[in-house]
Amino acid sequence: MLQKSPFVLPALFVAVLLNAGCTQDNTSSAITDANNSNVKRLSNLYQSFASRNGWHGPKDEAEFREFIRTFPAHRLQLLGVDPEKLDALFTSERDGQPFQVKYEVNSGLGAVIPVVFEQQGVDGTRAGKKLFHSARKNQHTTIAISLTLICQN
Repeated sequence: MLQKSPFVLPALFVAVLLNAGCTQDNTSSAITDANNSNVKRLSNLYQSFASRNGWHGPKDEAEFREFIRTFPAHRLQLLGVDPEKLDALFTSERDGQPFQVKYEVNSGLGAVIPVVFEQQGVDGTRAGKKLFHSARKNQHTTIAISLTLICQN
């Protein structure tokens, strides 16, 4: 079931900035900060794929990897992604396991759908990422492309 989010427009604004390749220092810093882990990087690249393909996710890992390989190099650099080390991108820094990724997700504009998850997690929690949502931090709304989920094992 799709849920609508009142924060979708700010999140999409950040996504548009990412896709437009803005290079101002503050924009670059915001993009880098929003992509400080592989689960965030991977889910944001998934979102970028969906936004360019009628809000349909990649059909499989091979298609997703090819999309990442062809993503503009300067944008990958902002995300902290090395296209020559995609195996590392698809691996959680926390549990060292490959991520579980839901492929062929048809999200629609404003959807909040989990797409990237840790397999094992750490200390009884697994991190995952949802698409098209914003997060709250320190009582202020922070624009984010995706929201971290913590799932109890």
